[in-house]
Amino acid sequence: LNAQRRKRIDTTGIQQGIALIDGLDVEVDLRPIDLSAIHQLATRYRLTVYDALYLDLAAREGVGLATHDDDLKRGAKAKNVTII
Repeated sequence: LNAQRRKRIDTTGIQQGIALIDGLDVEVDLRPIDLSAIHQLATRYRLTVYDALYLDLAAREGVGLATHDDDLKRGAKAKNVTII
């Protein structure tokens, strides 16, 4: 929505993105979260809690993380998470 508001993507691009995401094999992680650890990640790397949750999940699962955010990249490097 931010990209659409900033005119970086149009309706067609949004529909293509939704179709791409709908085609992914997505799993939901229902394991308990250590909120203190998430807060520490967010504070240490200047992340939103939302981004810190993704970083934590990627680190726990041993999977890569797709981002262009410099702070999240720095946190991923520190946690040995591959940036896609």
